[in-house]
Amino acid sequence: METNPYANSPIIKNGTIILKTQNGYLIIHIGQIAFCKADGNYSKIIFEDGSEVLVTKTLLVLQRYFKKFNFIRCHNSYLINIKKVKEYDRNKKILTVLGHEIPVSRRKCCKVLSKLKSKNDQL
Repeated sequence: METNPYANSPIIKNGTIILKTQNGYLIIHIGQIAFCKADGNYSKIIFEDGSEVLVTKTLLVLQRYFKKFNFIRCHNSYLINIKKVKEYDRNKKILTVLGHEIPVSRRKCCKVLSKLKSKNDQL
């Protein structure tokens, strides 16, 4: 008997997703997310208004959900919305998102730069 690996995947409709939190469920508009930070088997989602929520999904799972929405894993502990990046310091390898300094790992640096360049080309 085969099992569907996506059976427990949330439905993403019109850029909105429903995710489980510690207290229940939260309806999230994906475009309002600035970045996500790993917190063990949970993830902290930080929104563009500065608010944050802890969801019961790992960063790897969120990365799969948000792949089509211009999110990129820039570090083992961070998943960022490339549209919310304000600055990249290539000497320090740090992105600035909502005033937060987010590290970029050496392995993911080229991929992040490529995404940033393609974002700039779309403007």
